[in-house]
Amino acid sequence: LLVYGLRRFWKLEDSFALLLAVGTSICGGTAIVAIAPLLAARERDIVLGVTLVTGVGLAAMLGLPVVAGVLDLSEPQFGVLAGLTIHQTPQVVAAGFAYGDVAGQTATVVKLARVCLLAPVALLVGWWATRQDLPSAPGRKARPWWKLLPGFALGFLVMALARTLGLFPEIQVQWSAQALIPGLSWSADTAAVLKEVSSFLLALGMAGVGFQTRFTQFSGVGWRPLIAAAGSSGVIALLVLAR
Repeated sequence: LLVYGLRRFWKLEDSFALLLAVGTSICGGTAIVAIAPLLAARERDIVLGVTLVTGVGLAAMLGLPVVAGVLDLSEPQFGVLAGLTIHQTPQVVAAGFAYGDVAGQTATVVKLARVCLLAPVALLVGWWATRQDLPSAPGRKARPWWKLLPGFALGFLVMALARTLGLFPEIQVQWSAQALIPGLSWSADTAAVLKEVSSFLLALGMAGVGFQTRFTQFSGVGWRPLIAAAGSSGVIALLVLAR
């Protein structure tokens, strides 16, 4: 609401302001990529939005633990601050566990609560966008509500539910070639393995965004988008600290 409400002051286009707003408030680049098709956003706006929220999140990941140390915040307090302020999930996890185990666990839970808002927000934004005459998609026709939900957001909710219900089994593998390696056995928690795989794929995806980014795309953009991204994140941090 803050970013989109002040878009005229920052001289941001409606669709880009909305991308920046959801990226700041929910889950960074993931939210931007999910919302972009609903707005028929330009590639330049998508790349710029992802770059801005990733950069601001990186600065917060490095700076917030220092600020929290100066303010003598407890681990649960810092976990809430990091979970609500830092944009990308890996950045939240890194900053939280750098401050302490309890801070890391708290930050992760708070951040995942934000991520769970992606599906309903995508539905709301999609419904709104198809009823507006946006410059990026003039004359768009309204679509049924079920076509507005990004598939991976629903997949996230399904995986979270499956994990909550304990549907991921623990796998044990035993090798019968005792003559070669006596007593060889191996076990793994399926959820833990999938978590490591998802972290690798997330890093791969972010690297892919970097490979598609050209600094020449930002020519003529100016400092206003950066001020909007950093300023809105700063306001969130101040509100959390004041609370």
